[in-house]
Amino acid sequence: DHLGEDLSNRLAIYHSVADGNSGLMDAQKAWFQKLVEMTADLDNVYYDLVHELAEHRGDWGKTQAWIDTMATGARDRYQTLQPDRQMIFGMDTGGLTESQRDWIFTRPYFDLLIFGKKHLVEHAKNWRTSYKKPYIPQESWDDDGVKYSYMHPEQRVHTRKYMWKFMMAKCQQLDLYMKKRPSIDESLPQYPHNYDPRGRNPFEDDAGVLREFWNSIVDYADLWFDGEIATGPGAHQYMLSSNHEAVLYLSSATGEENIEFDSQKIRLVNLPLVPDEDYTVDIVDPKSTGGLIESRTMSISGGQAEIALPAFVDDIAVHIYSKKLR
Repeated sequence: DHLGEDLSNRLAIYHSVADGNSGLMDAQKAWFQKLVEMTADLDNVYYDLVHELAEHRGDWGKTQAWIDTMATGARDRYQTLQPDRQMIFGMDTGGLTESQRDWIFTRPYFDLLIFGKKHLVEHAKNWRTSYKKPYIPQESWDDDGVKYSYMHPEQRVHTRKYMWKFMMAKCQQLDLYMKKRPSIDESLPQYPHNYDPRGRNPFEDDAGVLREFWNSIVDYADLWFDGEIATGPGAHQYMLSSNHEAVLYLSSATGEENIEFDSQKIRLVNLPLVPDEDYTVDIVDPKSTGGLIESRTMSISGGQAEIALPAFVDDIAVHIYSKKLR
């Protein structure tokens, strides 16, 4: 707020390097380095140089010089403090042009692909494949442009499907908005996660099923966007697979809920799974009332397989793994 309504005050920050404003440049660089110093010894921290730069970028050429200076300053400080660890570093590209986003995604000092607008699984897969860096969908924008929040219990089904969908895009970090919204119910605390250890959103129960499912994966590092679901239920059909493991997720369309699917078979093709191994198939209900539905065995032949699914509502998940992994 101290910058006031005059946008030039904010732009002066991002133009400081190119404009030769050494005082402001040094202050900004010291600020980023201080953040690194305070957090470099912590695990599971990712650094986003600037969030929502698109709304305040000003002259892009000048801003590029600023990004180079600030990013290298922060990374150099991290490597001095933690020479044996990898910094997890990126920059939000939401709202930038394709060429601007490409410039940021290709910077060698950024390890992550961060995007803070509407998320598409296609983008997550294509960007990760093209740039060979992990993708973080920052802010919980679904592919229909709806942003989900913890403060909306009625979004439980949509939030669950969103989380599963982008886990299937190999995203290892997902946001869920937490905002002060007392207008929902004046009798409730403004920030319920600070008051009730159980929360008040039933999605927390679903999150436990999601956690248990993904913790059961053994060959996660080798799972990739190989194989496909040739036939089967669901508007969304996703699969990740390796030579010894595969995970599948099928769901109703974005924005829909309480959609019933009859029991039917799904046919998988182009599987990289090694044949002649004994595979276990776990059928999982992502809803908190479900969890593991049943477990059975399956064989692979010619990169193909069929799995009979029970009837389900909205979404279902499948975990296939070789007994060699156990």
